[in-house]
Order: sequence, then structure tokens, then C-alpha cells
Amino acid sequence: MKKRGNILLLVALILSLCLSILFIPFFGTGDMRYFVKTSAVTNYFGLRGGYVAFNLNYPPLASVFLWATGLISRTNFPEIWLHILPTIEDIHNSHIPIKIGLVLVLYLFAGLSFLYEKKERNEPFFKSLGISTFIFLNPALILSTTVLGYVDILLAPTLILSYYFFEKRKYFLSGISYAVSFMTKLFPIFLFPLFFAYFVNLTAKKIKIKIDFKNLISFISGIALVLAGILSFYDTKTIFQIVKASNQHTQWLSNNALNFNWILRELFSPENTAPEPLVLVLKSVFITILILFSFKILFEKKNVKQLLESAVFVMTGYFIFYPGVHENHLIPALILAIIFYVFKPIKEVKQILLSLSFFVFINLFLFYGVGGKIIGNKEFLIAPRTYFPKTIHTIYLIMSTLITMWFFKILVVKLQPVVKKLKVIVNSFYELLA
Repeated sequence: MKKRGNILLLVALILSLCLSILFIPFFGTGDMRYFVKTSAVTNYFGLRGGYVAFNLNYPPLASVFLWATGLISRTNFPEIWLHILPTIEDIHNSHIPIKIGLVLVLYLFAGLSFLYEKKERNEPFFKSLGISTFIFLNPALILSTTVLGYVDILLAPTLILSYYFFEKRKYFLSGISYAVSFMTKLFPIFLFPLFFAYFVNLTAKKIKIKIDFKNLISFISGIALVLAGILSFYDTKTIFQIVKASNQHTQWLSNNALNFNWILRELFSPENTAPEPLVLVLKSVFITILILFSFKILFEKKNVKQLLESAVFVMTGYFIFYPGVHENHLIPALILAIIFYVFKPIKEVKQILLSLSFFVFINLFLFYGVGGKIIGNKEFLIAPRTYFPKTIHTIYLIMSTLITMWFFKILVVKLQPVVKKLKVIVNSFYELLA
């Protein structure tokens, strides 16, 4: 029986490799045009010159990856691409090095997961390989990375290293890895309050606060080292402009994401615009969730597993409530859920992981199908909105409601004890004043 399972794992690995090869030629979503242009610009003007001159929309380390993949196909870049966004017809096969690079990053993530299971948990070789194979064959990761070509997978290796070093109490190295992740894509910046809370102990009844300054400073020093290196290489003003620009889409309700904002948009604001008070309320809901999960870490016994659990739900809350999020913005939550399962492979965590895998897949599949967009901006292969145009909005509404209800249930279960302890603190504070 054991030998049969090992053979099945090897077959799964071969299948994963075949799927990667099969889907790499697919162009993916319209974002791929931007990624190809980034490769062209940074190769033509240099890594720094291209980034500063064209105010590229991602933090600088994402452009380093695109620059590296662009080295392979730089001879295919017409000069006109440096001034306008290339059309899908113009790109030909220039997206393929990017897709290959993303698949290699996915395999690196799986390899790091395998090494953790093998070394830290002393799991048998094929059991460790089984968790890695889940990453290889996760339909959501295959669709998002191999098929559609989203670059969110770039966060995965540095995030798993950050939590690994954190668990080993190597906080300086953890800070370095964490800073690299949010300077690749900004989403992990929302996790900083959780990391900070880890170094603080708060007693509810007597309101005692104790801060582990030594390790906190070590963690922040790692972050500062990365930021100092990046800011010394790039133009500081340009980076802050990009951070500001990345917040512009938050004035809209979600257009391509199955979440609570999409429900509001469909029912009350088909034009996709949102009144400023509503935007403020939605942002406040997310910030409240972030604060409550930070307090959850403050109150609990410190361990990396609890830190990862809170991180998963904070990033899910960002997707559910934050204005203007896109269909791929649930991928960071899925990456964190995979890391959570690698660190704590129990049934409850597996259920969270499988739920997020399904929700990520359904978000991407319902909006972009299997092939995204190809020549002529037509959907390729299976695209539900092409085959079911009259019922697709009903399907969107059902799935958005399902995802939102699932998350509300989690919030009630996970945050109820936190609210009770906060009430104790408030009562204790009033007693001190009296």
C-alpha cells in the first residue's frame, strides 16, 4: 500500500510538469501586457532607469524578476513598446520567459515546503513530497500562475522563509525576508501589526504590558536593511509615488472580485463608483479586523502557528472588504494558508486551505476561464461568462455571498474570545479611573 502511494506521488509530479509545459504558451490575462512592457523597459533603460523613468506600478523587486526574465527575450522587444502598452498581437512569445520564471518560483515554493517537512518535522520522504505535490497540483495555483500568469506567487518563497526564520527566533533574517516580500508586492505590509503584536504581551485583567524590545529591534533592523538598500538604489520619490498610486483603485468597488464589495456594487452601484463615506466604512471594517487579530496575538501564548492563522484571515478580510480589490488579491491569503498547513498539518487547517483554494480558483475561473485572453481579446477554451452570459451575474452574486458568509462565520468563531477580553480591559480601565 505504501509503495503504491509512492508511485502515485511520482505520477502526480510528472503530471504537474506536463501541465506546466502545456499551459506555459497560454497568454494569460491582460496584465501580461504590462509585465512584458516592464521587461522591455527595464532591459532597455537599465533596472533603475526603467523603473524610475516609467513609474512602474509595482514595488521595485517585482520589476527585478521581470527584468531577469526579460534578459532571455530582450531581442524581441520593439522600441515602440517602450512608449505604449503592447497589444496582445504584438507580444508573440515574449510572455513565455515570464511564465517559465513564475513556474520555477512555484516549484521553489514547493521545494522549500518539502525541505521544512523533511528537516523540521522529520517526516518520511514521500510524506514530505506529498505536501509539495499538493502545491504543484493545486488547481488554484496552476490556474493563477501557470495558466493566467499572475505574479503573486513571487511572494511565496520569501514569506515561507520569513515565518521559518521567525519560528527559529532568527528575527533579523525573518525581517529581511519579510521586507523582500512586501517590496515585491505590497500586500504583506498589512501583516506588520501582527508581527509587532507578537513581541508584546498584554494581560487583560491587570492591564500589564511587556514588550520584547531586543527581538523587536532585531526584526525591524532586518526590514530597515532591505529598505535602505532599495532606497539607495532607486529614486525615493518614485517609490512613494508608486505606493500612493497603488491606493488609487481603492476609491472603487470591486469589479472583478467575488466579495462583499461586489455584492454592494451589483445591488447599489452598477457604475462601479462608490460614495466616499462607503469607501471609508469598508476600509474601517478591514482595519477593525486587522486590529482585532492583532489583539488576538497579544492575548494568546506566542507561537508562529497562531501568527500564521491570523495572517491568513487578515489577508482574506482584505479581499472581502477592502475597496477596489481584484480577482487575484485572494492569492496571498492562499499562499499564507499553504504555509500555515506546512507548519501545522491538521484537519482544521486543511479545511481552511481547501476552502481558500476553491475560492481562489472560482474567482479566477468565473472571470477569465482557463486561457484568459488571446489574440482579438477573445476568451479561450472554457470561459463561463462567454457560455452563460445571461446567468453569469447570478452566479457571481451567489459565489460572492457564499465567500462572504464563510468569512463572517470564521470572524465570529475566532474573534469572539478577543472581544470578551477587550471588554475586560475596558472594565478594568474604568475601575482604575474610579
